[in-house]
Amino acid sequence: MRITEFLSERVVNVSSTPVLLNQEKEARYLVIYNDGSGKLFIGGASTSTSTGLPVEPQKGIVLEISENAKVYGVSDSSASVRILEVR
Repeated sequence: MRITEFLSERVVNVSSTPVLLNQEKEARYLVIYNDGSGKLFIGGASTSTSTGLPVEPQKGIVLEISENAKVYGVSDSSASVRILEVR
């Protein structure tokens, strides 16, 4: 991953309802870190704890995304998620 610009960094609180994790249309990489004690699940707008890609507590994932991509997260309990969007 070659970073040319940091676009956004923030903390998002995630629960059992899908929450949009990325906001920057120009972002090409999305760094997601599960800073909570519950498991985070990522996917599309209808993702759930049974269909999403799991991210264990205190673990992260980097996604290469296309323009206008939307990544959502849900948790099996309340989770604090750190988000970094870069290009």
